[in-house]
Amino acid sequence: VLTPELVARHFHGWTVPIAAPVLLAAAKLTWYARLQPIDAGWVQLALSSPLMSSERAESELGWQPRVDAVAALKELFTGMAERAHTASPPMSGTPDLPGRPSALLKGNPTAQQNPY
Repeated sequence: VLTPELVARHFHGWTVPIAAPVLLAAAKLTWYARLQPIDAGWVQLALSSPLMSSERAESELGWQPRVDAVAALKELFTGMAERAHTASPPMSGTPDLPGRPSALLKGNPTAQQNPY
């Protein structure tokens, strides 16, 4: 399980406790101001997502994860730092898709059209 403390320890950071209503309000405000492309609904989804266990798959099927959660997160951050991308629109390297900084500067915010 990735806890804030575990992530902070592995990435040499620290935790900053923020109340959910404050986080939701900040996400909503910055989304309406077109400062970032994620509306508050995504934050609400993350806050209400259940904690899941792979214990049953391990015990009944003998399944074992190939990569632990910390290694997977490190791989994700490495890909982001290296600007890795794929051909799919959410992972595309195209800078002009709606919601991205260059698209925002051209007046193409996320709420005006489907980015795909």
